[in-house]
Amino acid sequence: MARRLHLTFDVEHNPGMGLFQQEVLRRNLSHLASDKWPTSAELETEDAIWTSVAPEGSFAMLELRGGALAFVHVGFGNAFAQVAGPSEEAAWAGLEAVRTRLPRASRERAGRVPVRFWSYGPHGPMPMGRTLSVPSWQEIAPNYPVETAAGLARLMSGNLPWRGGQLILWHGETGTGKTTALRALAREWSSWCEPNYITDPETFFGHRSDYMLSVMLESQAFSEDEDEDGGVTGHRPLWSGGIWGLRHLAMAVHGRSAGEKRETASSWRLLILEDTGELLAADARMQAGQGLSRFLNVVDGLIGQGLRILVLVTTNEEIGRLHPAVARPGRCAANVLFTQIPPQQANAWLAERNHDATVSEPLTLASLYAIVEGWDAVVERQATGFA
Repeated sequence: MARRLHLTFDVEHNPGMGLFQQEVLRRNLSHLASDKWPTSAELETEDAIWTSVAPEGSFAMLELRGGALAFVHVGFGNAFAQVAGPSEEAAWAGLEAVRTRLPRASRERAGRVPVRFWSYGPHGPMPMGRTLSVPSWQEIAPNYPVETAAGLARLMSGNLPWRGGQLILWHGETGTGKTTALRALAREWSSWCEPNYITDPETFFGHRSDYMLSVMLESQAFSEDEDEDGGVTGHRPLWSGGIWGLRHLAMAVHGRSAGEKRETASSWRLLILEDTGELLAADARMQAGQGLSRFLNVVDGLIGQGLRILVLVTTNEEIGRLHPAVARPGRCAANVLFTQIPPQQANAWLAERNHDATVSEPLTLASLYAIVEGWDAVVERQATGFA
């Protein structure tokens, strides 16, 4: 008996995907390959059979060799491609053709690193890619007191994650250089870890649990199963149910062929949450509901189990005001206190920048830059007592 399939698509927001899936079914293309990657290339659409330009980027449907058909989206510094073909080989070849057309952005080039910024919008979690100028650790190391620099150096020099916790905690008063250190860390870790900045942590750990899960499990939904040593043990089917669960679309694979070696450049992700002290406070459960519990599940609970994710939190709160469950051994892999720079080091720092001012009290890094740049000069003189 003949069967008919009725599909419903939100034409207002994503007509291209609906057209692509309709055409895949019409052509009886039985294999699908998908991938997503950071790119700085623009999507050329001269040879496209369908195109669209929207605030969230450019979309196109492309005819490829071997009877393959591709749906491609480029926006916010990322490319996403779905390629359907009459055979597995045709689908893979088509995906490689799209990758060549939109080459992957370099993880770190001339002091620039791609960073993904996440926010929750009207249509769910939304990533936006930006390439930022970042300093090296060697450049900024003199900006920190000895004890702070020692803790940071241990992190900066690491080329593989350590055992004993997935949380990195940086705390200290405003202006002590936490954001500058974050930028340097992104550069030093660029060969093996992708930075992901959560712009709205109160929503990330709030009532929108789909937000947190989408970000954390993003790469897992498309990746291979891996053993304890990182070896690939087999492919996890993509879209095994729903529309792609149809018999003639039963073979769906993603990313790399089974014999291709796993890339290490994006094997780990760093979730960055700045100024999140209220989430980690001793009375966090009273202030933010289940936010603290969800956070702890991210770093070492069932949600985060086996995920290649590190979570870096910065806060201006004193460590004694943080919830004891946050900084306990086994959960907190690194706990770095950012302090003011002592007078002797501060005066040497000023002298290196050919500034003749001297100070007699500890100062934050921001205050030292204010002196050199001439910002709030009157306030600085009152605070430090220099002429």
